Amino acid sequence: MKNYNVAALRGEEITDAEHASTIGIEVPDDILNTPKYNDYVLDKVYQDNIGHLQTENNPLTGQRYTFEEATQKAEEYRRSAKENINALMKG
Repeated sequence: MKNYNVAALRGEEITDAEHASTIGIEVPDDILNTPKYNDYVLDKVYQDNIGHLQTENNPLTGQRYTFEEATQKAEEYRRSAKENINALMKG
């Protein structure tokens, strides 16, 4: 059974279920140990980031991130993480 979480792709001995538990995300059983795992986690983290960013000040404006700004920043984070995961998947 292959594990697709980013830590396992880097060579760590951690299952997808353990990784999900560690980062506090509940992942459906049919997603664990499939290439869909990282997309599922990235989508959950993306949603969390949107909410979290709206509680922080945007250094460019000195005001709290608006929903639009938070969404844009969260998308940048997700895109970067996806690129890193894709590189790890290629091995």
